[in-house]
Amino acid sequence: YQVRISIADPRNTVEAYGFSGQVRWNLSDSLSLTSITAYRGIEQDLRELKVGRPVPHLTYDYATHARIVLPDALRPRPVIVLEGILVLAEESLRRIMDIKLFIDTDADVRILRRLRRDLKERGRSYDSVEKQYLESVRLMHLEFVEPSKRYADLIIPQGAQNNVALDAVIARIQAMVAAQSVAPGPLATKA
Repeated sequence: YQVRISIADPRNTVEAYGFSGQVRWNLSDSLSLTSITAYRGIEQDLRELKVGRPVPHLTYDYATHARIVLPDALRPRPVIVLEGILVLAEESLRRIMDIKLFIDTDADVRILRRLRRDLKERGRSYDSVEKQYLESVRLMHLEFVEPSKRYADLIIPQGAQNNVALDAVIARIQAMVAAQSVAPGPLATKA
């Protein structure tokens, strides 16, 4: 029912459950040329999906640090979810979005999730995770992620535990999908 595009680790990748690109972040230069190029790829894929055309299904392999093309293309669906900590920081992506959400999670929860993921799924050491967090992740969160929430249509505290906000978002998406099925073409409703 949906296509899900995920932008994960802003320091290393623009990763998609369907699109991925290598990104090198330079805090002094804000968004680097490489990151902008990666976002343009995502922007183009979103535009193609919204007009009903399939796009290549790419993913990022953390073991080889490379993009992998999966055999099946991503096909258009009534709902496209673009997720990632920096999607609201990029104006060109915001212009394409019908609803802009910011899931506000406490810092202690974020660091525990990152630590668990990097230790268990990526085989990193505690020291390497701590060093990366203190030298770049925390700084980038403060410089890019936190300020980007001002562009959200809705800021959802407590993430998936906030049933009231989730019910409102689900109802809004259902109404947009119903309107789309009545009027042909891509979603045009803005939140």
